[in-house]
Amino acid sequence: MSIIKQIMEMFTNDSRKMVYAGLALLFLGYFRKQVHFIVNIWYIFYGALALDLCLVPHTGDRQGWWSRHACWFLGLKFVEAPGSKPLYDKERCIYLVNHRSIADFFVHDIILQGKGSYLSRNMVRVIFPLTWWATYHRNSTWFFQRGVRFTRPFTKFFAWIDDQFNNPRTARPGLLVYPEGHRNTKNHPLPLKKGMLQYAFDRKVPVQVVIATGLEDAIDEKRLHLNTRGSVIRYKIDEHIDPKQYASEEEFIEFVQQRFNAVFYDMMQSVPAKKLPASTA
Repeated sequence: MSIIKQIMEMFTNDSRKMVYAGLALLFLGYFRKQVHFIVNIWYIFYGALALDLCLVPHTGDRQGWWSRHACWFLGLKFVEAPGSKPLYDKERCIYLVNHRSIADFFVHDIILQGKGSYLSRNMVRVIFPLTWWATYHRNSTWFFQRGVRFTRPFTKFFAWIDDQFNNPRTARPGLLVYPEGHRNTKNHPLPLKKGMLQYAFDRKVPVQVVIATGLEDAIDEKRLHLNTRGSVIRYKIDEHIDPKQYASEEEFIEFVQQRFNAVFYDMMQSVPAKKLPASTA
């Protein structure tokens, strides 16, 4: 009887394991899209950054290495649009870029050839702590606390931007900002926030519009979509705009908005219709 009991217990234990394994497979099968997204996002923003910190010395361009690695991991292909201009890097420059996806944080670094530091909220440093560590020694991401310096008038905030440009650790000549204020996946541009444009006019820093498409085909965090099969990133760099050529701040901001709109629509028209998200008011 004891032998039979042992056999029955073994069968029962194996059955449980089989049931658990079956449930696990069903779970992974049903949520395979979510699992695929989470695993790959974890690797890009945690695993790859950990490799970056281990492989690249602190004096090296860790952010640049991470950006190249992330683009390689996703198999991204870059296509420069006809009429695109060279990046302006003779002096300080503020690059005005459209924000469509979390992939922007490494894709735009490649498009700008590592010439622009990032302006980011402190919350990003909390969510992705390795980002702060990887960018600290070259000061390639400037974290700010919204509500402390980012209030009108922007005198303190502008002084803080000056300090970041003049920081001995800052290795990049330009600054990348998202002037629409937040992620915009519509097929039309949003009105530009005036803060950094006012800074550019006040400090006489040239600006340059850069528009890219295809980011949400690579990663779309709202839809939990991540493509590792090689999305095509199309981009266009507009001619730089020198604020010294404008008599008033209003005239300068109006012209920048016109150029941003023109390049934005030009690039949206080059995207296949099925790739365009539905426009909502």
